[in-house]
Amino acid sequence: MGDYSGNNKTREAFLGQVGGFGQLMPDLNWAIQDIHQDGDTFVVRSRATGTPVAPFFGVDGEGRSFDIMTIDIHELEDGVIARTYHVEDWAGALQQLSGQ
Repeated sequence: MGDYSGNNKTREAFLGQVGGFGQLMPDLNWAIQDIHQDGDTFVVRSRATGTPVAPFFGVDGEGRSFDIMTIDIHELEDGVIARTYHVEDWAGALQQLSGQ
């Protein structure tokens, strides 16, 4: 769980980062759509939906909701997740929230 710096975050730092999303979007939901496995690599395609109750990344969504795709790639070592890569389409969410 790192960022583009290549440094890994602790579990506590990661949970602190995403914890505010639940308050901003009480109906936030991630639903798994598909899972693919190739050896010790798992690719998970999910769908994230939510309705912010306040401005989100500077966009006042006026009660609008978003529906975006997310991708996770998990690499296992000895049956335990060793690395995870996670991508979310927040640009798409902001476009939906701005009504474009």
